[in-house]
Amino acid sequence: MSLRNVFLLTLTTGLGVLGFLLASADVVLSPEEGRGGDRPLAPGRVVAAADDPPPVVRPIELAPLDAREREIAANAVPSETTVIYPLEVDLTLGLSQELDLPDGAESIKSGANARLVGSLKGGRGQALTGSVTFVHGPNEGRVLRTDSEGRFGASDLWQGLSVVRVEAGGKTLQREVPLATLSSRELHLNFAGASTLSGKVQNVRGEPISGAEVVVDGRVFYSNSEGLFTAANVPAGTPLVTVTKAGYAHARRSFGLGIRTTVLPENFAITLEEEAKLALSVGRRAGAKGPSYAVLLPSGGPAYGGGGAGFPWFLVNPVEIPASGSVTVGGLPRGPVSVRVFHRGARVIPAGRTAHLDPGRTVSAEVDLEPGASIVGRVVDANGPVADAFVTIEAANQLVATTRGIGETNPRATLGLVLPRIPTARDELHTDSKGRFTFSRDPRGKSTYYVRARTRGGDRVGAAVVGPGRSEVLVTLAPPEDASGSLRLELPRRTQGLPIELTINGVPNEREILRPTEPLVIEGLERGIWTLSVRWRGRIVRMPETVTITDEETAQSVGALPRGAIEGQSAEERRRAGRGLR
Repeated sequence: MSLRNVFLLTLTTGLGVLGFLLASADVVLSPEEGRGGDRPLAPGRVVAAADDPPPVVRPIELAPLDAREREIAANAVPSETTVIYPLEVDLTLGLSQELDLPDGAESIKSGANARLVGSLKGGRGQALTGSVTFVHGPNEGRVLRTDSEGRFGASDLWQGLSVVRVEAGGKTLQREVPLATLSSRELHLNFAGASTLSGKVQNVRGEPISGAEVVVDGRVFYSNSEGLFTAANVPAGTPLVTVTKAGYAHARRSFGLGIRTTVLPENFAITLEEEAKLALSVGRRAGAKGPSYAVLLPSGGPAYGGGGAGFPWFLVNPVEIPASGSVTVGGLPRGPVSVRVFHRGARVIPAGRTAHLDPGRTVSAEVDLEPGASIVGRVVDANGPVADAFVTIEAANQLVATTRGIGETNPRATLGLVLPRIPTARDELHTDSKGRFTFSRDPRGKSTYYVRARTRGGDRVGAAVVGPGRSEVLVTLAPPEDASGSLRLELPRRTQGLPIELTINGVPNEREILRPTEPLVIEGLERGIWTLSVRWRGRIVRMPETVTITDEETAQSVGALPRGAIEGQSAEERRRAGRGLR
């Protein structure tokens, strides 16, 4: 072999290894660079978010095919392609009705672009079918289901710390999942090689506490007379542990657990201190009706955990304050706590206040109400007003509305704790006898809101949008339409088969290989507003944005695909990936 050939071979191999290493990592962007704030995304800027993997540059372009590979690619059939990495297409229904957006209105779920991908495997390594449900946090109520290979995912999630419940193969567990805007997080759970976690619950003097309720991965255990507990068959990863006991402040631990690991009690001690209590009440109501809702946070907000950083705030939030009287919240930690109170159709004075809590004491906090900025709506059908209609109203960008609702200015503040849904970001209510409802909007009045309404039996539905500056809305109900539509995605410049991974409403479809020159046609989609995002090998091909599906075929162009998705990967890279050219 000539010196020139040796040099070329060495150079090609080096570039291939570099491309593989760079492409295997996630691109992590800071919340400020996403669509969650008021500023546009800075193109191409890569910034590390707190507690996320270090940033990497975008993957380099891949090596072109040689002459023989080009010949094979030109005559490719679906089973023959040199593209080994799939194009990931994610579709999620945001609104099941078509709407004309007013000028200046944001699209629904703008800013919902955090991504979660994962898989579930059983004790023998087999794929498990099941579900992943968001039980606490900004995506509360969202359910992701696995495909036949145990895979699940979504790319239109809200930023923030979430608690998810995983159910598969007759097993249930809970994990905390941090999600950041324009970033991808993985959650792979494997019941093979499960571990055992033993611990001890004690007081500040080191004395054992018996009868404490210890929740490990969603399973409930109780400490014995020596304060000990044991949880077996815990999958590797970071299980969530919470401890509660009457008279003591709640505790939370997130513990890294390896494969086939046994953790002894002396290495996992949880100390409980005497509880502090907070009595919340509403003084002057100014004619406001119904309950109020409070959200408790460490003083300074989620970004400044202080003494409450290890406290499971999601166990107490939100706190309902009854229309008459007050409510006392126990099990709280010592230290300053920020109190934010919300009431539909009213302004709370003061908007936020700080209570200084001490163990063994009950501290009181009172707020007053006065008429405030709100959205007043009415639900009607062909016969007039509709009483007791179920109404859901949500900000187009819930991340921004939540940030403002807790008194913060930077969306990064939502990353520190598991926050509940802030009522000014999303709320659910029923109409009165005259079909009316009232909702407190974003205090800055800049948010677009989407309203959905339906009768109790669901035989009539309707939707409307409230643009910035508007304060009234009319929702007209009609029988739901059964018509469906389709989406046609143009994928230009392709010369060979392209693997496709399609996810619809969080459910992955079976992988397919799209023929050369053919568009991707997705049929049977419900009419309405969908969120579409496209990635290839971790790289964003099309930013998450909304697409309106009608009863006719909707055509969209993905735009320029990465070179590697068109020309494929070199023989060397295919060998490294464990697949040869067929």
